[in-house]
Amino acid sequence: MSEQIELDFSTVMFSTIHDVKNSLVVAQGSLADLSSALSDNEDAHKSLALLQYEIERTNHNLVRMLVLYKLNQQFFSPHIEEYEIDDFTDELIIHNMPYSEAKQVTLRKQCELKPDDVWYFDRDLLSSMINSVINNALRYAKSNIVVSATLKDERLVIGVEDDGEGYPEHFVEDWKDRGCAGFDYQSQSTGLGLYFAEKVAKAHVQGDVQGDVLLGKSELLGGAKFTVVLP
Repeated sequence: MSEQIELDFSTVMFSTIHDVKNSLVVAQGSLADLSSALSDNEDAHKSLALLQYEIERTNHNLVRMLVLYKLNQQFFSPHIEEYEIDDFTDELIIHNMPYSEAKQVTLRKQCELKPDDVWYFDRDLLSSMINSVINNALRYAKSNIVVSATLKDERLVIGVEDDGEGYPEHFVEDWKDRGCAGFDYQSQSTGLGLYFAEKVAKAHVQGDVQGDVLLGKSELLGGAKFTVVLP
């Protein structure tokens, strides 16, 4: 009986999250229309952009929970196709530009790539993960965020760096050991976002090599640096 109750609760939770996510999509569309209508009002436009940013954060959290649920139920597999890396990173910048402008943070890309360089990955999964990372960086950056992409040692390396306070040293050292368990009061992190990011990275496999996520200090901006490496 308890197993049936647990199953029913999981199903209800999944359905509810999916329904709320759909409602947020409708709300985002309405806000975008309202923002266009009030484009001449700078204060209103900025307030709406910040509201859209918070909705975006909530949407990322819901998507993360849906994917993790599917992974846990073992009925999820990545949809890997070929994409131009430069176009992909451009889309990341364009998507997050309204939020960065509202927060008065400069968001730019730095790519050591040729225009036609391509890679194989799940576009939806990777964009959801990196958009969430950029979204989080906007909370802590003082004035600058850089998104980088390069091909190194037959790997695709995408980084997000900011000029905030950076990750606490102890957090960088033990976050993989903690997984998604526990709450870090110093960093205000549940670890769930990084757990999701690592799951997305490891879902990309080439032979016996899996993708990976790395945390560290940004040499460019002095704050946090998040890196995803895909085979």
